[in-house]
Amino acid sequence: MGLFPARIRHTGNFDILSFLFLLVLLLSELPITTAKPISLRSLLGRGGDFEGRSRKRQIGTATSTSRARKEVDLGYATYRGRENTTSGLIEFRGIRYARPPLGELRWQLPQPPEDDGVVEADRIPFQCPQAPNSDDGLEDLQIRIEEAGEIPMSEDCLFLSVTTPINATKLPVFFYIHGGGYGQGNADYDFTQFLNTNDNGFVAVAIQYRLGAFGFLSSDEVSRFGIPNAGLRDQLFALEWVQKHIHLFGGDPSRVTISGVSAGAGSVMLLDMAFGGTLGTRLFQNAIASSPYLPTQYPSSGFLPSQSYYAFAAAAGCPADAAYGNINDTTIFRCLVAQDSSTLIAASQNVTVSGNYGTWAFLPVTDGDVVRELPSRQLAERKVNARNMLVGNNAEEGLYFVPQNINSESRFQAWLNKTLPLLPASSPGRAALLTAYPYLGTSPRYATPGDSSYFSSPDPDSPPPIQPLPLPLIQTALSTSATASGHQQRANNLYAETTFVCPSYWLADAHTSPTGDSKAWKYQYSVPAALHGADIAATFGPASENQGPGFLRAFMRVWGGFVVRGVPGVGGEYWDGAGSADPRKLNPATDWPVWGAPLGSGGGFGAGGGGRHFMMLNLNQTGGEPKEKVEETVYGNVTYIENVGEGLRNRFRVVDAVAWEGGRGGRCEVWRGLGEVVPER
Repeated sequence: MGLFPARIRHTGNFDILSFLFLLVLLLSELPITTAKPISLRSLLGRGGDFEGRSRKRQIGTATSTSRARKEVDLGYATYRGRENTTSGLIEFRGIRYARPPLGELRWQLPQPPEDDGVVEADRIPFQCPQAPNSDDGLEDLQIRIEEAGEIPMSEDCLFLSVTTPINATKLPVFFYIHGGGYGQGNADYDFTQFLNTNDNGFVAVAIQYRLGAFGFLSSDEVSRFGIPNAGLRDQLFALEWVQKHIHLFGGDPSRVTISGVSAGAGSVMLLDMAFGGTLGTRLFQNAIASSPYLPTQYPSSGFLPSQSYYAFAAAAGCPADAAYGNINDTTIFRCLVAQDSSTLIAASQNVTVSGNYGTWAFLPVTDGDVVRELPSRQLAERKVNARNMLVGNNAEEGLYFVPQNINSESRFQAWLNKTLPLLPASSPGRAALLTAYPYLGTSPRYATPGDSSYFSSPDPDSPPPIQPLPLPLIQTALSTSATASGHQQRANNLYAETTFVCPSYWLADAHTSPTGDSKAWKYQYSVPAALHGADIAATFGPASENQGPGFLRAFMRVWGGFVVRGVPGVGGEYWDGAGSADPRKLNPATDWPVWGAPLGSGGGFGAGGGGRHFMMLNLNQTGGEPKEKVEETVYGNVTYIENVGEGLRNRFRVVDAVAWEGGRGGRCEVWRGLGEVVPER
């Protein structure tokens, strides 16, 4: 049979009805085609870019009408987004930005996607294989996955989402990197409230990247036959994608702000340091880092990363057939490349849960390329890429990562031995830490104000302590908090400062430029109990019950204003009025001081000293009604007080970050000095 059935071949009497009938039959008899299958052929080269060696189509365009904007041709695929006329936004989910990193592409640089036809971008894509931290356990991991909506896991997970205003044109770009200890998380974020609160003034991008052993496996063999820090390479590749394609979604590739919370903020820090700070502003211009996660950072071929590598290989059924470290032996690596995905996922999870409490087994390493130095050293040298930095931390970062059974000096010392194995009890560094973190006895638990204002202000930041506090005792995070006191608080605060808080100080300090070319602003999220990650609800919504509507609007405008203008702080209408503790007074946050600004004579912090003041914005509330909350841990429940209700009002203050919480700036300098031996760190 020819292309046209014989019964309707042209006979000379051909009218429009005959034509339509022919067309219907033609379409019904043509075979249905699918998108080109993904090839897993081996790529011997170690480079990868977005030009695409085998692309058959040119990069397309998107017209300016809202209907056409829902369909965007990227050259390798056309994605159809979902428009919401109520929010004024179009959302594209599951955009592939790199080829599936399977088989021969495991532990290699990400590669450009292959052609994929037309894709409906309205579904949550696969999330990358998840690896819980050591206090979760595999059962809790499954619970977390179920709570996240049962998003399936797959190594085929290098996707991103784009949320863009209808008819967007050359808007700034907000590039979000999820957290989760480099072992958990995905790009399933709803940016609607965040964008609407900021007048739909930018385009939002959220990415996924390889996690756990798939993203951060490291050893000498990985360095020789693959690539360490594969997850960071994915992030850089996604930023390359933004430079090439975001204009099709109405974004401006010359105004990109990278951002993240926890390990996402840790990623922001490492991208800010990428290639020794020589990258410059080619891929991004500004950065937001909230609670930047800085675990110990070892050399890529170091002892501990190699231990995790061999443990992972053994768990995956890939034992060595020669002595470990044989330079000519590729048996383990080749076996891992050939192993099935489910076996590798289980191995990654099992190695992680066997580690120290609150840790992940596979983390970024110093690889000599993307990550060239320890953060404590490179940030002190101010070798960074971003122009401006907004950085913050939460008041109580440590609870989730420290065993909640430290009630004696012996337990505190034992915990230190496990947490900082390269800092033994007899070392000068340990002595310096014990001096910086003394035991000050057991005190009533309450959210400390950070400075002396708890008793001097008629409108205190914090809810009242659970027990009456004997005046004139003024406590700091060294001795008490909303969730702990005594030795337990000592451990919680030590971990918080070395892992999240001090890195935020160092990041801010790295962007203190005498010429004004680079600037930083710092804040602390202090709404009790201000546990790690509590600020995410204030950033994207919906609000937690202890976050008033005025606080939510203000916090979202802080981040959004920085994305749009490169400077935080918003108009007085968001600080004052119903959302403020004092509607008659213009809040100092509208004139947020630059970190390290020369505000007269005085002390300094870190390398910035010499008459510079280091001020930050303390973001808190007052009012509301006290409510007891319970936080479950493997060591039992932790109770604390937070305030809720309609009476919540903003209380934002500019405070001295160096003197904060009993001299936090000085303690961060102690940690910086220990960076080489921790390592940090």
